[in-house]
Amino acid sequence: MSLGRGQMLGIAAIAVLIGAAGWVMRPQNLPTHPLPVNSTGAQKEPNISPVIETDVLPAIPSSLSLIGSIQSEAQSTLSVRLPGRIVAVRVSEGGAVRAGQPLILLDESDVQSQVRQADAAVTTARSQVDRAERGRTAQKVKADSEVLTARTLWQQAQSRAKQAATAVEAAQSEQRADVRLAQEGVRKAEIASAQAKQTLASLEELNRIGGVAKNDLDSARRQATAAESDLTTARTQLQRAETTGASSAEPLRVAVAQRDLATAREGVQQAADGLSLAEQGRKEAQAVANSEVSGARAMLSQAAAGAVTARTGYAQTRLASAIDGVATAVTARVGETAQPGVPLVTVVSLSGLRAEALVPGRQLTLLKLGQQAKVAADTDLAHAATATITEIARVAEPDGRTFRVRFRLPANTAFRPGQTARITIPLHR
Repeated sequence: MSLGRGQMLGIAAIAVLIGAAGWVMRPQNLPTHPLPVNSTGAQKEPNISPVIETDVLPAIPSSLSLIGSIQSEAQSTLSVRLPGRIVAVRVSEGGAVRAGQPLILLDESDVQSQVRQADAAVTTARSQVDRAERGRTAQKVKADSEVLTARTLWQQAQSRAKQAATAVEAAQSEQRADVRLAQEGVRKAEIASAQAKQTLASLEELNRIGGVAKNDLDSARRQATAAESDLTTARTQLQRAETTGASSAEPLRVAVAQRDLATAREGVQQAADGLSLAEQGRKEAQAVANSEVSGARAMLSQAAAGAVTARTGYAQTRLASAIDGVATAVTARVGETAQPGVPLVTVVSLSGLRAEALVPGRQLTLLKLGQQAKVAADTDLAHAATATITEIARVAEPDGRTFRVRFRLPANTAFRPGQTARITIPLHR
């Protein structure tokens, strides 16, 4: 049976499609013996099954091309903290900038006045601190002197009390000695009186029988009377020695010594109270003086902070770049008032440049850290630099499909931040 031209073209097209998909069909090994026959004697058709092989993979491209941009590792944006009028702009967009180079100058008149006022406030506050510290020292010397005087008076009062106590003991000892002496006198007078009375009684008994001379009897009577008088006197002296009332001259010195002792003890208590008051006064005076010194130091700290703020404001009148680089945005204009937080100049560093590109997620498997790439500026495709992949983002961009990849560029290249970059990454087969 012959096939038409259209049928042959259709079969050819199907074969091409199968080949393009990587499918290969081949028959299994056929048996070498004759084909079996069925019950009718006709030969059976061989059971030929197609074998599908999938070892043909899609082709891997030789390189991956990306569109990215040149970025700087560091940039400095200049702005003011306090409003100020711009009097000079010493940079233009694209101009080279050195670290520390003044770029914007602001009016200094108001700031200089604030610095002078702040310095004057610091001087006044420091004088107040010195005066408070001198006052505290003087107050301490005075309070210490008062405490020392009070302690001396207390010690003197204690000494007087000890002396008064000793005087009392001496007076009491003397009184006891006087009492013992008076008691001895009474005892002797009683013995003498008893002997005189006994002698008189004996002589009077003899006189009744006429055996005594009248002169001897009169003498005995005089001696008995004198002995009785001496006994009365001795007893009076004993009573006076034992009595502590004011009517007796001798015991009065004991009472006087006791009164002196009581007065001395009152003086000790008064001196102790005075010492306690002096110590309490010293403590309170020191607390007041310390409070005054602390207050003065707080005022000095506040004034010093104001001076720092004023000088910071003065430093803000000369805005300088913190890095070497290129001015990419200059919005400052002479005569305008700079507002806090509003960028005036942006400086980007030319060292540590990198290239960045967004890579579709399905191509991330083709990249790895440390892989090299060729980077060329869109304006100069003839000159490309060798870069290295340093970072592959783990989180997708907001579009959910791409990931940011960063490439480190070599130093001293001619790239500029913001340029469009053409990135070519060779891929290994």
